[in-house]
Amino acid sequence: MEIVGRGFTARHLAPLADRHPDVTVVAAGVSTTAIEDVAAFDREAELVYQVLRRCRAERRTVVFFSTSSHAIYGADGSPGTEDGPVYPTSVYGRHKLALEAAVRSSGADWLILRLTHLIGDGQPPHQTIPLLVKGVLSGRVTVHRDTYRDMVDVRHMVTALDRLLADGVRNTVVNIASGIPQRMETVVCGIEQRLGRVAEWHMVDVPRTETTVSTARLRELVPEVTDFGFGPDYLSALLDRYIGKDPMPPGTAAADEKQRDIYDRAETYEAFYRGRGKDYEAESNTITKLVLDRKPDASSLLDVACGYGGHLHHFDKAFRHVEGLELSREMISAAARRIPGITVHHGDMRQFRLARRFDAVTCMFSSIGHLDTTYELAQTLRSFAEHLTPGGVIAIDPWWFPETFLPGYVGSDVVTDNGMTIARVSHSVRAGTATRIEVHYIVAEPGKGIQHFADCHRITLFTREEYEQAFRAAGCDVEYLPGDPAGRGVFVGVRS
Repeated sequence: MEIVGRGFTARHLAPLADRHPDVTVVAAGVSTTAIEDVAAFDREAELVYQVLRRCRAERRTVVFFSTSSHAIYGADGSPGTEDGPVYPTSVYGRHKLALEAAVRSSGADWLILRLTHLIGDGQPPHQTIPLLVKGVLSGRVTVHRDTYRDMVDVRHMVTALDRLLADGVRNTVVNIASGIPQRMETVVCGIEQRLGRVAEWHMVDVPRTETTVSTARLRELVPEVTDFGFGPDYLSALLDRYIGKDPMPPGTAAADEKQRDIYDRAETYEAFYRGRGKDYEAESNTITKLVLDRKPDASSLLDVACGYGGHLHHFDKAFRHVEGLELSREMISAAARRIPGITVHHGDMRQFRLARRFDAVTCMFSSIGHLDTTYELAQTLRSFAEHLTPGGVIAIDPWWFPETFLPGYVGSDVVTDNGMTIARVSHSVRAGTATRIEVHYIVAEPGKGIQHFADCHRITLFTREEYEQAFRAAGCDVEYLPGDPAGRGVFVGVRS
C-alpha cells in the first residue's frame, strides 16, 4: 500500500504498508471540520487530483477519506446513509463532497470512506479529545452545550479498511462510524474521571448538532465490526484506552490526590448511605404498595440499576421471585455478598434481554437520570415494558425536573460506620438540560489511612412531560405521584 501523508491517520495505517500493493491511500489534507481556509482546501484538492491522475494511469485503486460528521450528514432530510441524499452544512462538508465527485469520475478504481471523529494515540492537539484533555488539566474546559460527536477508535478504522480491500470492495462509499452520537458533556465527565481532575466548565451555546450515521453497510461488509464493541460501553472503552486510569506519575502529590471512583468501592458506598440514614426499607415498602394496588396478584419483580441490592433485599420479602439488573460489576459482586441467592444480571437498562417477564419493573435512586436523551429514555421504557407480564407495573424514582432543581446546591455529610469515617461534599450546577454534580469523598479507616474519592455526574433534567411521553410510547398508562419515596415523587405505569 502506498500511503500519501505523514499525519495521525497515515501513521496508524503504517501496519498495512506491506499489504494491498495496488492501492494508494490519500491520508493527508484538511483534518478539522471547523476550518474554512480556502488555501488549505485548494492544497488538498490539488493533491487529490494529482493522485487520481496517477492512479488512473497506473491502474491503481485510490482510497479517499471523506467525512461522516455533521458537516455532511447534519442537514434536515439527510438519512445518514451512503446512498441517501446529503446536504452539507459547512464549507468543509461541501469541499469533501466535491472531492468525492472527483474521485468517482476519475476513471480509477476507488473506495471512499466517510470517517467520523477518529480517536487514538498521537492525535493532533487541535482535535476534540486532545483539546478537552488540555482544558481539564488546565482547570477550565470549554464545553459546547447539547453537542454530539460520533467517535471511533482509529484501530477499528484500519481493521475495516484492511478487510474491505482484502475482499475486493471497490467503487463504493462506506461510513466508518459507531452509529452512536455521544453528548460532549458526557465525554468531558469521562475525561475528568480518568484524569483525576474536576475542571470549571465554560458552557458555550452553539447550534445543536446530533447526527446519527448509518452503519448498516459497514456491518454487512466488515464482519469484524461485531468485535469492535459498538454500543453503550464503547465510549467508556475509548476513554479507558486513550485517556488512561493513571496518567500521573505514581508517588507525586498529584497522583496522591488523584480521583478514585467511589463506585469501585461498593462497601464504602453502602456504608455511607447506611450511615446517612437512607431508608431503603421504607422506600421499598412504598413502591411495593404502589405495585400491589395496581396488580394485587404481582409475585415477581425486576429492580433495574439495583446497585448492591439495598432495595432488592426488601423487595425479596414482599414478592415470591425477584431479580436485579446492574451495569457495574463491582456492585454486582457486592450484591452477591449482601443478598446471596438473588440473581443480579449484568446489563444496560437501555437495551437488555432477560429470559423471563416480571409483574413489576422498578428503577430507584434516580438512576433513570443517567440517561442522556429522550431517545434513550424512550428506549429504556420500551425495554422495561418488554419485560412485563400483561397488566404489569413500572415504578420509577426520577431525578429532579428542570423547575424543581436548585442550581448551586451544596450538600455535606459526615458519617461513621464500623470504625470508618466518611465525609462527603457535593456541588450541583445546571449544565444545559442536565445537572452537573461534583462529588468528593474523604474516607478514613484504621490501619489504612485516608483516601480521596471524587466523581463528576451528569444527570439529565427530563421534564415530567418527557417521562410521561416515554411511558405512553412504551404502551403504558402513567401517573405521577409527588412526594415519596425519596422526595422527588414516583412515576407509575401500567402496561396496557
